[in-house]
Amino acid sequence: RPLFTCWKADSKLLPMSHPAPDPHSHPELDADARALLARAYGLQSQADSQALYRDWATTYDQTMLEGLQYQSPTLVAQMLAQAFPHSAARAQAAVLDVGCGTGLAGEALAVLGFAVVDGLDISPEMMAVAMARGAYRQCLQADLLAVLPLADAAYDAAVCCGTFTTGHVGAGCLDEIFRVL
Repeated sequence: RPLFTCWKADSKLLPMSHPAPDPHSHPELDADARALLARAYGLQSQADSQALYRDWATTYDQTMLEGLQYQSPTLVAQMLAQAFPHSAARAQAAVLDVGCGTGLAGEALAVLGFAVVDGLDISPEMMAVAMARGAYRQCLQADLLAVLPLADAAYDAAVCCGTFTTGHVGAGCLDEIFRVL
């Protein structure tokens, strides 16, 4: 049975109408990282998103992992592993990483034995970083608010972390994600 895991462990999910968190409340980040984080919380369009993640692709991991101690990708991968307790099942399960970004979740999935992982993201620059990790079979550039270029029931599971958040994607894409499961 297909499984979709969406988890934001760093904080509770915020409704899209909720005021964005203050990126300046992170003194551990340098000014450039705080500026990129502010842009992330203020996205208004697909063009804004593509520009932000183009600019952030090479330093995103440093900001999130070292600066903000981002743990969601590892936690999401661990949650999916609980649903596939046997290593043979993990190795064969086709998993879609929705909003894969730089591939942090894909890398965490690979460590846990998931061998068939595809990434989906709006940013080709972020996906280039993801593909360099060697954890993905392929990455596809797609808008989550449009019809995905994927067949019905193509995946056994989907994971997502950091995409359903302020200024990003809302629940409107879930029907399309469920279609490919």
